[in-house]
Amino acid sequence: MQSTYDEFEKKYGDVLCFTSAGRLYVNLGSFKAIREAHINKADCFGGRYKDFNLLSYVFEDGVGFLNGEPWKELRKFFCKF
Repeated sequence: MQSTYDEFEKKYGDVLCFTSAGRLYVNLGSFKAIREAHINKADCFGGRYKDFNLLSYVFEDGVGFLNGEPWKELRKFFCKF
């Protein structure tokens, strides 16, 4: 799997989009791509995908599952580094 990803990264660059089970996923493959997406394109990446699963139900208030305004504040904090 990793070698396939490395080949895709060489061919297509740091940002890869793919669909799985009918859903679009965007893979940001470098710190520069992550920073650009969350700062320059914040309107597109402003939220997180909300899907029901057991982990999100049990840990909905945990850092890994924040959404909305708390997620935006945490994202701003980490983008400063």
